[in-house]
Amino acid sequence: MRGAVWLLLILLSGAAAGMPAPAVPQVLRAERSDVSAPLTLLTAAARDEDEREEEGPRRVPHEVQAAPPARDPVLQASVAPLLLPRTATSFDGIGAGFAGVNGRGFEVWGVPPDPQGDVGPAHYVQIVNASFVVFGKDGRALLGPVPTRTLFAGFGGDCETRDDGDGIALYDPLADRWLIAQFAIGRGSDRPYHECVAVSRTADPTGQWARYDYAYADFHDYPKFGVWPDGYYVTYNTFATPSGASFNGIAYCALDRVKMLAAAPAAQQCIVIHDNVSGITPADLDGSVPPPAGEPNTAVGFTGGALMLYRFRADWSGSFNSFIEPVSLPVAPFAEA
Repeated sequence: MRGAVWLLLILLSGAAAGMPAPAVPQVLRAERSDVSAPLTLLTAAARDEDEREEEGPRRVPHEVQAAPPARDPVLQASVAPLLLPRTATSFDGIGAGFAGVNGRGFEVWGVPPDPQGDVGPAHYVQIVNASFVVFGKDGRALLGPVPTRTLFAGFGGDCETRDDGDGIALYDPLADRWLIAQFAIGRGSDRPYHECVAVSRTADPTGQWARYDYAYADFHDYPKFGVWPDGYYVTYNTFATPSGASFNGIAYCALDRVKMLAAAPAAQQCIVIHDNVSGITPADLDGSVPPPAGEPNTAVGFTGGALMLYRFRADWSGSFNSFIEPVSLPVAPFAEA
């Protein structure tokens, strides 16, 4: 086992042979940013049936592994229930007929519904389709369900007027803050595709939020966020248009977490990956113990019979020093779902 650990460390210590040279990051500033009034004072947006998300993630072209010829001998086939921690509280989240605070039955409009959420010391925040709810830890709904764009009331632009899905809610355990994001597809602009990101000003998700609108010329689909000490990291599958035609690569971005926690204007550094790889997902920190100082965020995907790891070394003092280390890690044969 020790030898396997050292092998992994060696593989992660640098780029694998034959990998392309690291790309230069593009620095993108938010199109607009501000600080909201407390969420409890913002007028809830009306649900709009024209904004139903009815498509799954657009396909990313990559090498597909054939089904393994035999059962994987290390595949876990059972669990030990007595070793699992007990559930402290169980309650219904957002679903068909869920009333929440406003008493109106919730309708599941999107296919898929994209349920997602995260838990903090005193709250659970859940997003389904383009609506979210803030729960207390006892299961009581404190706010919502309301359209996610409610968070951007008075902000202006497409983040205030559009709910186009792929919502994310994350708890930042190192700062005791929350992050909520979704994309918005605008009209009539040279950068019509937006990622709308908000970071709470305190540990209370019903309070004020720092809000940011990052705009792109190409469609940034399937955003996946991760909390890390030196940034909020996000990956996208990018296409020329929402139709899914003309794949433009995978964007791996680092958002300036320090500036966002201070509600200051915050840039992001983005590097586009053109490898023959599936979509990738960045590491997300859970718990109060941070990784070792200087440890880069790592995103993982797969191609053929290998996992692909991308280590993003972001330098906020000079983006020209930022780069991504790609590493190919061979694994036992597998077939994608």
